[in-house]
Amino acid sequence: RVVLCAGAIGSPAILLRSGIGPRDQLTQLDIKQVSELPGVGKNLQDHIWCPVTFATHEPLALEGLQNHSEVHLLAQSKGACASGGPRDIQVMQTISCASTDQIAINRGGGFTLMPV
Repeated sequence: RVVLCAGAIGSPAILLRSGIGPRDQLTQLDIKQVSELPGVGKNLQDHIWCPVTFATHEPLALEGLQNHSEVHLLAQSKGACASGGPRDIQVMQTISCASTDQIAINRGGGFTLMPV
């Protein structure tokens, strides 16, 4: 047995290049078929909905993080962590993320992160 972990796009590409997949596609690419597996490369989905949710017993505060790159990235897309491109993870929902002099949100505790 072999476990192939190259992602939603990479795994089917490796399988097809190795001769595992639908006969018609392999024939078109002049790849010798090793195994007929018609589902390879079909119904691809990458970064489907998979939230990571945290609940807290105490309110969250940003007093100690106000000048850190992570906060600047999330709040303004600026700072050392900003790449200018799409983010891999972003805060999608903030039930209660902060309590400072500038920001006052108090609707319970917790937050949700989600890959983009």
